Amino acid sequence: MPILATGILTLLLVFYSGYAVRGQNSSTVSEMVASSFLYSMLVSWIIFLTAYIFDLSAFPVSILIIAVTGLGFWYGNYKKTPAGSNYSKKDLIQSLIVVFGAAVVLFFTYLYIQKFYTPVFTFWDVVASYNNWAIELANGGYHAGGTAYPILYPGLWSLIYRLQDDPGFWIFSKITLLAAPVTLFVYSVSLSLERRSLFPIIFILACFGLVIFRTPYFLSGMMDIAVSILGMLTCLILWKESTEEKPEDLSLLAAGITSLVKQAGLAFLLLAVLIKSIDIWKGNVSIKQCWKPALVAVALPFSFMVFFLYYNDIGQIPAG
Repeated sequence: MPILATGILTLLLVFYSGYAVRGQNSSTVSEMVASSFLYSMLVSWIIFLTAYIFDLSAFPVSILIIAVTGLGFWYGNYKKTPAGSNYSKKDLIQSLIVVFGAAVVLFFTYLYIQKFYTPVFTFWDVVASYNNWAIELANGGYHAGGTAYPILYPGLWSLIYRLQDDPGFWIFSKITLLAAPVTLFVYSVSLSLERRSLFPIIFILACFGLVIFRTPYFLSGMMDIAVSILGMLTCLILWKESTEEKPEDLSLLAAGITSLVKQAGLAFLLLAVLIKSIDIWKGNVSIKQCWKPALVAVALPFSFMVFFLYYNDIGQIPAG
């Protein structure tokens, strides 16, 4: 498939599919930002499993991406009432501030890219393990040995390599690494505006700080960075939901997605389940409200373990 088409489909999958499926029906800017990213990751995981199990080539994968996005957009527009149509003038002003904040984040990201970015993966763990698994997954193999490392990003990259018909071109794979940090920063800014609180921004700076922009790890493909970012997003969503009478219950999905990045993400899943269990015990939320998000959250790491045990060739030497 042509490089341009691959780039468009990558952007569609990582940055828009979640908006079409869920984000467009959000009631706040912060909810739209978080749900769009999280559902994009969920869609990516489902499409990856489908593509691997049925060994789909570039054309069926592209049709699947377009179909899921198109159906999600159609369902959101014609079967529901998009909450975005009810935005007030205040919401519009907040949205403009969020856009400005996102532009600032992208500017600093551009400065970072100018200094540290390379179009290929260079860190040993990424080249020998994560990207190597992505290439194997794209080619219909999976030789992780006994490592049992979650493969959300390798699975996503494998879809890109299937679309490209060439696993040697890594630029679009590295672009996907921008989605999580940009989401985190834009979410924290929008949440601060909505709650009139500096806590989200202070929390991000305290945990992450600007020092990350001075290191080459930010877009290196190291999963330590990715799981940290998604873990912080999970914590912020939990904080937001704790202050709502009718929480949107995105925290469980965020925790489930985090558990697919690295084993450490399971800690955030346990945290989210524990907090929701306490909320149910206190009567703050009902079981009816939580059981579906909880089921999806737990099903995500479970689906990986089933995939790992069934498809992994444990007789092979671990890749890294």
